[in-house]
Amino acid sequence: MTPRILLALTLSLLPAVVAAQPAIYESKDKGVTTFSDQPSPGGRPMDLPPVNVIPGPGVAPPQAPASAPDATATPYSQLSVVSPASGGTVWTNTGDFDLQVQARPALQTRRGDAFRVKIDGKALARTFSGPAISISAADWARAEATDNVLHSLQVSIVDQGGAVLMESAPVSFYLRRHTLAPAAAPRAR
Repeated sequence: MTPRILLALTLSLLPAVVAAQPAIYESKDKGVTTFSDQPSPGGRPMDLPPVNVIPGPGVAPPQAPASAPDATATPYSQLSVVSPASGGTVWTNTGDFDLQVQARPALQTRRGDAFRVKIDGKALARTFSGPAISISAADWARAEATDNVLHSLQVSIVDQGGAVLMESAPVSFYLRRHTLAPAAAPRAR
């Protein structure tokens, strides 16, 4: 079929498509206006303007799959726990506390790298994408090995597959809980 014949055929069918719009009826009952595609007693057909059609946005092309990790990325040269300091004290009753790590170069999250934290030798289930890390009470409860006051903390950088790229030196710290000691009884003189 030639384009002219196809265009003529399409234009000849257009009035049939427009005429195929169903009729809309308006009726009023006790002051309430009702619109329907079914005629009702006392209803009158509405003369509506043509349907306003606005084309939607086109479908976005599929995105290219994520590229493989950059093999030329700069390797990490340093990873350390900045806070809590080695031998320092963390005061918390719940186990919630913050730690700060430093990596050189900065963590390469675009490559899929993340920080993994070990408390008393047990790795937390989740990983972290920034140097400011908040340990929750749930993290602490799952990882705490002992009820001692002295604990160890170690951070590693892992890739997308979980392979360790670099580990910090372990840091020992004290976890102390706030208590309200009863007031000492006055001494008799």
